[in-house]
Amino acid sequence: MSGASLLMGAVLTFATVDGSAVSLTVSLSDTATAALTWGDHVYTSSVAQRRHLFSPLPMPTAAPLVYDLSVAGASAHRATVKPIPQDGLRVAVYGDSRDGHGPHRQIMQAIREWDPHVLVHTGDVVQRAGVAEEWANYLAASLPVSDHVPLVLALGNHELYQPWNLPKAERVDALAEAMAQVPPPDDAISRRIGAGPATFRVRVGPMLIVSLNSNVSMSAQSQQLRFLRDVSARDPDARFRVAAMHHGPASSGAHGKHRDAADMIAAFKETGVTLSLAGHDHLYERIARDGITYVVSGGGGAPLYQRRHLEPGSEAFASTYNWTKVTVEGDALALESRSLEGAVLDRAVLRPSAPPPPLQVPWIRWAGAGGLLVAGLLAALWRLARGPRTG
Repeated sequence: MSGASLLMGAVLTFATVDGSAVSLTVSLSDTATAALTWGDHVYTSSVAQRRHLFSPLPMPTAAPLVYDLSVAGASAHRATVKPIPQDGLRVAVYGDSRDGHGPHRQIMQAIREWDPHVLVHTGDVVQRAGVAEEWANYLAASLPVSDHVPLVLALGNHELYQPWNLPKAERVDALAEAMAQVPPPDDAISRRIGAGPATFRVRVGPMLIVSLNSNVSMSAQSQQLRFLRDVSARDPDARFRVAAMHHGPASSGAHGKHRDAADMIAAFKETGVTLSLAGHDHLYERIARDGITYVVSGGGGAPLYQRRHLEPGSEAFASTYNWTKVTVEGDALALESRSLEGAVLDRAVLRPSAPPPPLQVPWIRWAGAGGLLVAGLLAALWRLARGPRTG
């Protein structure tokens, strides 16, 4: 070890899709060993390295859990992790922090004061893949919140961006780098479908959050939307379904909607999505249409965008740095967006929408498509038995 190592970042993420366990990723300024006291358990890393992953760690369920992180040559770091509640769940949302480190730090301070249970980043945490300084700046700005609030990342395009003229020897596996910095839960359904590690879901209290990788196809039969349909069907008791992605299906900003927006919206309706969270356009917008609310929260620090057109259903718009509060209040979601200065940009109350039930005829419900065939045959036989009608 070349000297005392400083704690650059500590990122808490979900390790399991049911939200029962978390991972803590520790980033250091230099190689060093580390030890974690998590409640009554001690986890040690005897290998000196710059990044340590402690996983899985049991999520507290009844009372807050205090942990201590010790790094060789540095002061101990202490944080408190809260249980996920069924009611009163608080989720903080922001995105597109990129290279806007000043606004990013201010937003993280405001989020820390609000004290959420979960943090959702709508993508573009850095400007370029493979640049250690950018990741270091992101981790330092996030540390006041990310060390104790589980983070859900919707993968952005800039996490994957590498300049075209970058020498081959300097290129990195950008996806692997992002997943190492912000590890997702291991989702067996995503693996089976082949949707990739950036596609996963996590159940947090009454809410199912589905993180989709909008950098790839989002067409009707894509792996992303197949995953959304599959996991939604397997979690029917979720009171709220939230889809998080970087490129959203609705926006009045410069980038506008995803090229597969129509298929995305159809899938959201089919699966009962209440709230769509996206970034990519550096602004705040809320769009309400057909029982679904689309929020663009991409004002986390990157250069701001102006309105390019008027998206149907747009009810609030602000070209300013921003973050969004989402709070579970009984059978509704209370939404409030704040500017960098703390001004309220928007407020709304959202009611969950249920997936439309399949078309069924009560007396043949048991037979499905086969019942329809039998019903048709019986009807034909009945008409023959009655004979021709007169008058």
